[in-house]
Amino acid sequence: MPIPDPGWRDLSDGSVAFRRWLHPERLHVAYLIKKTNGSIITWTEYFSSDEFKHCWIQENPGGSFFDDDRLAEKELKGFLAWMKEVTAEERSNIQQQPSSESPSSIRTG
Repeated sequence: MPIPDPGWRDLSDGSVAFRRWLHPERLHVAYLIKKTNGSIITWTEYFSSDEFKHCWIQENPGGSFFDDDRLAEKELKGFLAWMKEVTAEERSNIQQQPSSESPSSIRTG
């Protein structure tokens, strides 16, 4: 069974992934996600091929909030050596819902 593309992550609070790195063997994926308040978080997943799973599962939940995507990327690359072997993909057509905390949330297209 081939490993499905993990796609892009949109969180229930309106946060959206804007950059991702896919493992060379498609076993892991890492994202930078822009929160509705403008901060950036990291998000990583692995593909489970366990008999009753066969799905993408979040790994390393929690973590830091960043103001700068370069710092967030640097942190990811510090603990995910495989990221140095792949090129980041940029998401196009991002439509982020503004939050009540930040009425001037950035929309990119």
